[in-house]
Amino acid sequence: MTRSGQRVAAGLALTLVAAATLAVLAAVFLTSAAGQRVDETALQGARIGRGRLIDGALTVLGLVSVAGLVAATATVVVIAFSRRRGDLALAVVVLVGGANATTQVLKYRVLERPDVGIDTITLNSLPSGHSTVAASLAVALVLVVPVGLRGVTAVFGVGTAALTGVATLAAGWHRPSDVVAALLVVGAWLGLVTAGLALLRPGPGSPREPGRRVVAAPTVVVLVGAAVLALAVTALALWRTLGLDAIARARGDLLLAYAGGASAVAGFAGLLLAAALLVAPEDERVPAEPPLSARGPERSH
Repeated sequence: MTRSGQRVAAGLALTLVAAATLAVLAAVFLTSAAGQRVDETALQGARIGRGRLIDGALTVLGLVSVAGLVAATATVVVIAFSRRRGDLALAVVVLVGGANATTQVLKYRVLERPDVGIDTITLNSLPSGHSTVAASLAVALVLVVPVGLRGVTAVFGVGTAALTGVATLAAGWHRPSDVVAALLVVGAWLGLVTAGLALLRPGPGSPREPGRRVVAAPTVVVLVGAAVLALAVTALALWRTLGLDAIARARGDLLLAYAGGASAVAGFAGLLLAAALLVAPEDERVPAEPPLSARGPERSH
């Protein structure tokens, strides 16, 4: 398989994995009593200490708006054009627009939260719109910056996406599954656009596009390692909460469920940005101008 074919396959595989995980997540946390109980316990756990956190959470969430989304997307597009990469500019517009449109369609037109006997608000809020905005912009920025800046940009993106997601929990706007679903929507679109980019441009070493690919391997390892640790906390909280017969009332159980939800957000944000580093396209390499001796003597006038 050619290098371009490998990139297409990787992108499509990422889309399939993200979409399948999203389908399982929605089935468990929207339509099952156990899933709704876990989500509601985490949501109630977020109320503990909300008086001290709400101002900060609302400040973070106030930065996310339609005008802010347009301005941030335009900035990312300008970065792509400044590097003479019109293909990346098109890709980030498709990524950001497609992910955010998908979230709105899923939330208001496709998914429902049925009454399965759990004392909770039945209005569907999955996926989270605020988290989709933050995560899609973070991933878009990783795609357009030069390869040497992708590692630090990915770390910044994890912080931005995770902070926004946890802020929605702290404010009581969303449940943990809503935020994780948003990250999976962005992951699915990331796979699609990177597969499309691989089709638009052949792989490195071809006559049409000499290139270089620098994967920030240490950053990927750190992000994946941190994500695994965060998801281990999530697994512990999930195991404990699923063992309860009803929505938790004890303070310790509520805090553990909330911590598990926040850890899930951080873990999936880390995996998303690690995936962005792995599937991001090559940088173009501009051939160096040959020395004067290689070009031959200058013509005299």
